[in-house]
Amino acid sequence: SRVVHRLGKVYVDGVVVLTFESRLPMLTAAHVTVGRDYMGMAPQRYFTGLVDELRVYNDTLTPTQIQTLSFVKPLDAEEAASFKLNYYAHFNDIAINDTLDLAVPVMDLMTSMTASPIRTTVHFCDKVTVAVMPYDPIPANPTVARANPFQNADYLTNRTGPLKGSTLTVTGYNFANTDFLAVFLEDLEGHSEAVEFEYVDTATLIVHLPRRSLALGESFKDFTVHVTNGGLPGSYTASFPFRYEYVLGEDWEDHLQAHYRFEGDLTDAAHRDVAAAAARILPNFGQGGPYFTHSRSLYPMQALQFMRGERLQMPVLLGAKPEWSFCAWVYADRNARTLYYERDAAATTVANLIELDADGVLHLDKQPSAALVHDAWQFICVVKGEERADFYISGLHKASAASAPPAPVTLAMGLLGTNWTGAVDDVWVLNRALEPYDVMRMFVNEEFVAVLDGEPSSRFTVTNAVDASANNQAGARYFDSADWRAGSFSIQMWVKPSSVEGTQPLLYQPSMVPSAASAQLSVQNYDGTYFAIVGGALVFFGLADQGAVAGGAATNDFVYTATEVNGTMFPVVEAGEWSWVGVVFDTNSIVLSVNGVPQQVTCGTADCTRHTLGVTSVLEASTKPMYIGYGKQYDLYEGYFSGSLGEVALWSKALTDGELYSACPPVPHEAGMYAYFKMGSGVRGAQFSGMTPDLRMTFSGSKRPFYVQENYTVGEDRYKTDTTTYSLSMVDGEGVQVGDIDVENRFTFQARDQCSRLHKYEANSSMQVIVSGPLDLHLNYSMGEIRANGDGTYTGRYTLTYCGWYEVRVETTGVPVPSDSDGDWNSVFVSGRYDKLMAKGSPFRMYIHPGATAASLSYAYDTPDLLANDDLLTAYYGVPASFILQAVDKTGCRRTTGGDSFDVMLTGRNALEGMVQDNANGTYTVTYVPHLEGLTQLHVTLNGEHVATAAPEDPKDTDGISLGTQFSGSPWLISVQQGNGSLYVDGASGAEAASADQLHLRDSFTMEAFVFPMAPFSNGRIVSKESPVGGRGYYVAVEEMRVMVSLYVGGLDPLLQYRTLQSAGMLKPEQWNHVAVTYDGVTLKLYLDGVADASAAFEGLKEVKENTQKLRIGTGFHGLIDELRLMAMVKTEAQVMEQMMCPMDSSQVLVYFMFNDGAGEVAFDYSQFGSHATLVGRPANSSMSPWYDANAPNGVNVLDFTRSDLSGEGLSQARAGMLSSFTMALRDACGFDYVVQDEIEVTMDLTQTTLFTDTRGAAECPHVFYEDLGEVRVMHEPSVVGIGPVLVSYEPERCGEARIHVRVDGRSPAASPFPVHITPAAEASANATSASGMASEVVAGLEASFTITARDRFGCRRTSGGDVLAVTLTRTSAAGGGQMRGPD
Repeated sequence: SRVVHRLGKVYVDGVVVLTFESRLPMLTAAHVTVGRDYMGMAPQRYFTGLVDELRVYNDTLTPTQIQTLSFVKPLDAEEAASFKLNYYAHFNDIAINDTLDLAVPVMDLMTSMTASPIRTTVHFCDKVTVAVMPYDPIPANPTVARANPFQNADYLTNRTGPLKGSTLTVTGYNFANTDFLAVFLEDLEGHSEAVEFEYVDTATLIVHLPRRSLALGESFKDFTVHVTNGGLPGSYTASFPFRYEYVLGEDWEDHLQAHYRFEGDLTDAAHRDVAAAAARILPNFGQGGPYFTHSRSLYPMQALQFMRGERLQMPVLLGAKPEWSFCAWVYADRNARTLYYERDAAATTVANLIELDADGVLHLDKQPSAALVHDAWQFICVVKGEERADFYISGLHKASAASAPPAPVTLAMGLLGTNWTGAVDDVWVLNRALEPYDVMRMFVNEEFVAVLDGEPSSRFTVTNAVDASANNQAGARYFDSADWRAGSFSIQMWVKPSSVEGTQPLLYQPSMVPSAASAQLSVQNYDGTYFAIVGGALVFFGLADQGAVAGGAATNDFVYTATEVNGTMFPVVEAGEWSWVGVVFDTNSIVLSVNGVPQQVTCGTADCTRHTLGVTSVLEASTKPMYIGYGKQYDLYEGYFSGSLGEVALWSKALTDGELYSACPPVPHEAGMYAYFKMGSGVRGAQFSGMTPDLRMTFSGSKRPFYVQENYTVGEDRYKTDTTTYSLSMVDGEGVQVGDIDVENRFTFQARDQCSRLHKYEANSSMQVIVSGPLDLHLNYSMGEIRANGDGTYTGRYTLTYCGWYEVRVETTGVPVPSDSDGDWNSVFVSGRYDKLMAKGSPFRMYIHPGATAASLSYAYDTPDLLANDDLLTAYYGVPASFILQAVDKTGCRRTTGGDSFDVMLTGRNALEGMVQDNANGTYTVTYVPHLEGLTQLHVTLNGEHVATAAPEDPKDTDGISLGTQFSGSPWLISVQQGNGSLYVDGASGAEAASADQLHLRDSFTMEAFVFPMAPFSNGRIVSKESPVGGRGYYVAVEEMRVMVSLYVGGLDPLLQYRTLQSAGMLKPEQWNHVAVTYDGVTLKLYLDGVADASAAFEGLKEVKENTQKLRIGTGFHGLIDELRLMAMVKTEAQVMEQMMCPMDSSQVLVYFMFNDGAGEVAFDYSQFGSHATLVGRPANSSMSPWYDANAPNGVNVLDFTRSDLSGEGLSQARAGMLSSFTMALRDACGFDYVVQDEIEVTMDLTQTTLFTDTRGAAECPHVFYEDLGEVRVMHEPSVVGIGPVLVSYEPERCGEARIHVRVDGRSPAASPFPVHITPAAEASANATSASGMASEVVAGLEASFTITARDRFGCRRTSGGDVLAVTLTRTSAAGGGQMRGPD
């Protein structure tokens, strides 16, 4: 019992994870307990889990030994002894029981190695679990239960596979679910690498295959797969061979979301996001609807055509999936934009947006990639991964971009074709990101084939699409062969059998009833119609209908033929090769064909390719399902097809030999075709014929087929697509329809073969483009250019410098180009010798639009209208005036399209903008509405440049139009006149405007007009919008020469429903009277001639009730009405007075009738709303015109000095000899610039005063008079429209107090004359300056003085100092005279 100190270490998987120090008693006898914890010799806790490989060594193992021996099992006693193994229990001899309550002995492995074996006992286990441990042996030769994708001898062109997601399903025994389980892939050169796998159970592993490249020419690579639980090769490792074969397709059912083929039926779609494998979608049309058009192979009703605004509503296909692929064949013109997107139910969130920009660049969620070729079919793929999106065009990777995050909301629908102009075909959606080789194979291989394995219950069943039942339920109707083969018929199928040994059934329909014609045919379902491959030979059998031949003629019990000679069948179909096999039955004979060639058949003679039946026969009709890939006859030929099945075509006619040997595959919907199954959906769901009746072919076995993409190929040149057939190769794009000068015009040529199938790579063709024209000018030809895009499309380009009609030829360089000396193009175009070398439709007649508009060459001309005046010279204020502007390019070509933004501006007193209407044909209607009389300038400019400044003098020679009389170009000087200025109503006539929102005046408005009552005077409405019965609405009327106003505001009290007001004063007869009404919701006021006349305040704010009545003018009134205005404002009395004789801006009024129209039956509303009124009620024989040549008082161009501005220093002071000035900005009574009518006169005089003695001689009296100061210059330099500031200048030559007199057109301002103080000149003049008080003699030594008076040159005495004077005293003679002496 002595204590021993020991150092311990704990290892996990050969690595030290813990050290400890123990203090243990010496144990002479003890149990080793596993799975239970003892503390103080008492059991405490139990271990939960698995325990295996218990070993006890009687030695301290080294770290190296532990690392080496951790999972190595000793093989013999010698090895065990070398490591001093004392105890070893592997527990492999424990039986598996649900409950184990009794002690069970476990044999120690060392029993045979030690003299005294150790016995192990398992106590009270609830359950013993047997698990595979690391380094347990794996039985040799596990098997490959399935390779996904299927192994196949078809390879990708770039040979860089395998496909993403390729796996092996490995089955075997004893796979350990530990970190030591590993799978290695070893090639023939001995290179080995670990590969990823998934543990399913002890018998199943899913091994992920890495990518392996094939050298050019290689078709496969052999590898060895090693599976081990850990340890050295041998009994612990199992190996088996595996061959990499690069597949062309893969199991699409695992990833395909949807495939839309649009083959004449919008229900033609397979969708994998629903529970039913064969579910179809019925897409809903959005706004507008697309229609069916020709496919990329020119098959009718095989693609969907969109115009902008049409769309197809689809289920959400992409959603928030972390990765997906969207591929489609698209045809985009230059206006195509949005191809596909998904949105939420509220239409506020858009995701997965696939679109083009104006340059044809493909975008995903606004991330750009590369550009498509417009006007051609191209295959695109947008592949979105978790981190990036990839873009493919024509199978090639073009660009990458960062992936957008998934939409944050639940998406509700997908929309195809919104804002797309072009066609769409074959839309594929997959829920994984395709690899580059995936995309390439989809581009290269357009067809799907079904791969059947030949096992029982692996077949297709053909039934009516309307019947989805699986058995003969009540009312069920399966495929009825009478609709198809009531007489002659044909069958064609693409097949590639994996073997031709034995029987390979192709098509079979059991008979409907037993036949009594022969004992061997007496069992139901034992006969019928049967087509098969037997030993490589073709065999056809059909049960005849005894009563189907007219007249009861004799017929066969059955018909039979095979590819045979003298009763011996010979093979015509090879294993692993595609064959286009067929049967032709015409009731009298049978033909069997392979790849369009009739074969030797049963007929008794050599070289016989038609088996003649001898009597007319019709095959028995049946309504049972027809099978593809399964059949039986005579208990001999029953079986299931093994291999690949492609298209199946059923004809309700007997094909001719020429039709059998057609260079092109069948075209859906062509004459005589009954059904055409293309295997196009790529999933096990139903294949639909898309014809009438709509049949469906559904896989009906228990083991589904496998679909791959593969082109059908046979060994004959007629099926190859590398030769261009130009007569079928189309040219499209604006460049062969319409173009522009000085712009590169483009078109697209897309090469096709003799079957209209697209070239997908650059064709070996040399192309040329010849453009001849303009045809009307007989100009020579020019050469364009055409370049290959590498995918079977070519982009043509040419640039022209003159407008007109041209012909564009697109052809091979084998077509000669006529020289100038040929002189006759008929040698090329008419003879037809070169038609096969020209593109379909060539030559093309197309129009080249003129170039950009040249403003200086564009010209204007007036058009006849109601007003006889020339609208480029004369206009009436308040009346629209218009003329036509013809846009012309720099070469003189008249433009035929619109789009230019011309600016129209009236300057002068009429400072406002005009309007331009684009007629979209190169002409523009220019309209302006002047609102002031007088001259105005009309400016029409394009990008700041005036139009018509350099136009030809007489372009009417080429246009046949009448030009305006003034053709000097913009700006034009327009004389705005008053015109016939008012509306005459006679008590029975008036005008009406339709009800409009702005005519509902509500609770804040002003109504005003001028009225001129005429005898005989009558009561009537000036303006009204009221019910003619109840009077509900509003009106302003004249009643007994007083003005009456009525507003209907509604309410329960009839006495308060109307708010009315009558004027106190009366209107002046036979004179103009101004009437104004204002209402603010409470107070109603009435003004006569600008002065407040009556007012009424009401209780409560109320607005005038709306109605739908017309606005009527002058109903019942006799006289003139002018300047009728309705405004959404309440004018003050000052505003009424100030504005009543002045026009208003159109933006300030709701309705504004000036009544200056002068002709026609419409009164123009000058407001921005344009509620024009139609004249009504005038007798047809009335000689009185409604347009009266009289106008209401107008303040326009009535000089108003109170509004004018006379300013400047020269108006109050001046300086003699210096130029002084002031300015006069003259305004009329409305505040507009005043146009001087006569003259401006300015004079100036000086006030003079003299004294005279009165007549009595008693006093001297002052006499004041005025002396003219001379010329005053008036520099009035008006613009061409007659307005402008006046500069008055003068230079006085006198000083003193002066006056300035101003007269304009005979009128003077109230302040005239203006007093002006004239000061002397700034400098004194020596000549005018004088001295006084100077003595003639002075005394030497004494001071002497005198005075100098400074004057200017005009003699004006200066009133300020500052002059510099010099005084010099010079002695002129000596004393006594004579001689000067000394300096002074």
